[in-house]
Amino acid sequence: MTNLTKEYFDKKLDGLSRSVDKKLSVLTEDLKSYVSDKNEELARLVSASFEDVIKRLDVRERVEKLEKKVGRIMEAINLRV
Repeated sequence: MTNLTKEYFDKKLDGLSRSVDKKLSVLTEDLKSYVSDKNEELARLVSASFEDVIKRLDVRERVEKLEKKVGRIMEAINLRV
C-alpha cells in the first residue's frame, strides 16, 4: 500500500495542476480565436449596415428629379404669365 505522505500528495497535485493549466491554456486560446472571429464578423455586419443606411439616406437623385420638376413648373408659370 502506498504511503500517504506530503510528498505523495504534492506530486499528485502538481500533476493535476499542470494538467489543468494545459487545459486552461487551450481553452483560453480557443476563446481568443472565437472572439476574434466574432469581432471580425461584427465589423463586417456593422460596415454593411452603414453602407445600407447611407444608400437609403442618399437623396441626391431624388433632389435632382425634384429640381427638374420645379424647373419645369417655373417654366410653365413663366409661359402662362
